[in-house]
Amino acid sequence: TSPEFETSDNIMAVVVHVLVTRTNPDDFFQPYYKILPDDVSNFPIFWTNEELGWLKGSEVVKRIKDRRRMMERDYLEVCRKCPSFRFSSNLHDFLKVRSLVGSRNFGITVNGKKVTSLVPYADMLNHIRPPKTHWTFKNEAQSFVIKSLVKFSLGDEVFDSYGPKSNDDYLLFYGFVVKKNCDVNGFCRNTMSLLFTIGKQQSNDLLEKKIKLLTSLDIDCVDSSLPMDEQEYEYPLRQGIGPGIPGLLFFFRIKVATAEELDHFLSHLNDIPRCSDDSTGDVACESELISPLNEARCLKALADYCKTRMKQYVLQYEENRRILSIPEESAGLTANKKTAITFIHSEQAIYQFWIDTAEVVCPILQTKNPSLEMV
Repeated sequence: TSPEFETSDNIMAVVVHVLVTRTNPDDFFQPYYKILPDDVSNFPIFWTNEELGWLKGSEVVKRIKDRRRMMERDYLEVCRKCPSFRFSSNLHDFLKVRSLVGSRNFGITVNGKKVTSLVPYADMLNHIRPPKTHWTFKNEAQSFVIKSLVKFSLGDEVFDSYGPKSNDDYLLFYGFVVKKNCDVNGFCRNTMSLLFTIGKQQSNDLLEKKIKLLTSLDIDCVDSSLPMDEQEYEYPLRQGIGPGIPGLLFFFRIKVATAEELDHFLSHLNDIPRCSDDSTGDVACESELISPLNEARCLKALADYCKTRMKQYVLQYEENRRILSIPEESAGLTANKKTAITFIHSEQAIYQFWIDTAEVVCPILQTKNPSLEMV
């Protein structure tokens, strides 16, 4: 990517080419331009303040605003390099084409060179997982080829897969969300990237010990200039165990650890492997439990965090679930409002999972059982 642009060079080249040639009636691609969608209001960068308000409580609002500002900066940079560009293409035109290219392009390799391409008809296929087709560029045929992975019957819709993504990425880049965003094995792809703090501790000495432990394990805060109890650590949150969750649970174990528990853990730390899983970034020692009671407090603290976050939404979990259960023709929702409610409900389901987990597991961990001993 050129330092002047925040978007990749390949995508920017396609965006500018479309904008420069779209008004030429004799351009080779004019028939294609005519069938591109005119309505892009499903992309959240075009949502009104009222529509964005339906997403209140979600970190995705910041991502939407950041993405729009990034595109606006790219537009201004094109205008700076070519002042006449602003007279043929205004900001709205640029944002529209940038969104269409971003959501419809295919990254392919042509004669050994990676390029960004728009492929008529192929870019009309809707998303589904697991994938039912596979696409590639065949150099020997100099053609873009879509191959079926399943048997289709006459009249069946042909789908593409936009890849395994979290709903915030589907919303941001494609303008839709998936109601049940799970793999065939039940693994839910929805993820939130959130910030957590160690918070106030029993003593400054205990707080310093905890921060020192995290630092020794290469677990760094976002901004070390903040007071230690306010320093933020970024972790993903999802339903169930997956990449990043062992690290998050380890963080909460340290967060709620008493001085005795921490000293006990530190005394055994050298005996615990510290190798990391390159595929997930999880460190082996992050899977180590400290004690049953510590684990109960860990889960309770995480559940309390989730309860606090749940209160920030406009509509609560059960109400959103009720709305989404109403038949579409009777619900009276605009397309964007339904998208917003579906998205928020998918985030709330993650919080609810950890709240429910704590309610079931904590009583078990808090019982006096000789088989549950300190690690």
